[in-house]
Amino acid sequence: AAGAPRPSAVQRLESLDAPAPISALCVSRCGSFGAFGAVDGTVCFWRIGGGGGGGPAALHHSACFHDGSHAAPVTALALLAAEACGAQTSLCASAAADQSVVLVDMLSRTRLAALLSPAAAPVCALSLSLVPPHAPAAPPEAPHEPSVLLCLGASDGAVEAWSLCAGREAGMRASWRHSQRSPLLALALSADGSRLVAVAESEAAGGGGG
Repeated sequence: AAGAPRPSAVQRLESLDAPAPISALCVSRCGSFGAFGAVDGTVCFWRIGGGGGGGPAALHHSACFHDGSHAAPVTALALLAAEACGAQTSLCASAAADQSVVLVDMLSRTRLAALLSPAAAPVCALSLSLVPPHAPAAPPEAPHEPSVLLCLGASDGAVEAWSLCAGREAGMRASWRHSQRSPLLALALSADGSRLVAVAESEAAGGGGG
């Protein structure tokens, strides 16, 4: 529109110095973290700092590599940076072509969970959501604690929802198949934690959906 302000300069990364060809890339919604996955199973995440003088953000050179996170090419990534009960939560979830899924705390650089999806097709979409206590998506075994909902979407339309609570093993809450039975492009939990929206490839191409 006329008179609308121009967007600020966009940061351009000339090279990411990855150990193998990059197969997945993600930036957190708040813009504080970035991550990529490679075909050799490596996952790397880093903090994106603010540039001075109103310029574009600068990459910190403290990228954390997790070589061998997966034994197959990384197919999907999701980042979560939020605050719960006064504590900062910064998580990186990665999935690979062998259906392995790994969750890492980006601040402490420690692995929090590793699971194997029973999906018959490779995971192609991931979603991480912070679930507050008493929300509809809160796990029944820990309804009074903040938790994380990890949702997986596969290339055959399969969807899985996993709950992750501190001190407990990851547990699958539900699984179903999208009506389009095509690769899932995106997953998102509603703000009140009551609905999960899944978008399939055929819908994005104009095939309709609900």
